Amino acid sequence: MKEAHASRETGVRLAAAFLALVGVGALAAPWLTTHAPTAQLDPVALAWQPPSAAHWLGTDSYSRDVWSRLLFGARATMGIAVLAVTVSLTFGTLVGAVAALAPRWLDALLMRATDALLAIPRLLLLLLVVAGAGTLEFAPLAILLGSTGWMMTARVVRQDSGRLLATPHLEGARALGVPWARLLTRHLLPSLLPTLAVAATAAFAAAVPLESGLSYLGLGVRTPLPSWGNLLADAESQPLAHWWVIVFPTVMIAGTVLAANALANAMERQWRR
Repeated sequence: MKEAHASRETGVRLAAAFLALVGVGALAAPWLTTHAPTAQLDPVALAWQPPSAAHWLGTDSYSRDVWSRLLFGARATMGIAVLAVTVSLTFGTLVGAVAALAPRWLDALLMRATDALLAIPRLLLLLLVVAGAGTLEFAPLAILLGSTGWMMTARVVRQDSGRLLATPHLEGARALGVPWARLLTRHLLPSLLPTLAVAATAAFAAAVPLESGLSYLGLGVRTPLPSWGNLLADAESQPLAHWWVIVFPTVMIAGTVLAANALANAMERQWRR
């Protein structure tokens, strides 16, 4: 039992360290790279160069430095994911908390509407919207991802809010006629912070591959601007011959998703005790 616990703790630390390292790399990209991510260094002589001392992760078909594009791509992918989480967490928390505080008919209406939206596959909804609207820029893409990912947060917040409102402290506050806005901001939301932290981390883990997938299909961040998704598209014609353009973005996407999910699971285990 102790060995399993220690192994879990080590995994959580590694996950947190990986995410921190990727975040620092994204923020410090201008100082950690020697080439602009869109610079075509020499399309004839330097195209498809494998990893070397001059180009740590090689170059792509336009002779652009993959290391530079990977770090600047982290800015796009993780930035869109963070903004999407902010949108989904805000809206999901509002819907879930209001449903818990509202009369029964409004609670039932909000939750049934949430369930109906949850029944629609998220990826299908994203593809329909993006196909109709065309390629989306950074902020609209993040808002779209956030506005299609709030439903599970709303369900979890509604469930935990109902449990918290049944405690003597909050029951007494409601009996004394404390306004619902004050009840929400002063009493309910602080108690929901652990739940929201887990929901935010899980939502981030879901947003990263969705953004990458849309960018890979040309519906998100468009080349020459880098994103982990469109980096994968750069070598789709010959993935084995130019493995470095495929492997490194894939490792970053998979590593980020696994690390975020590991942190979410660890936080949930800790706070559900």
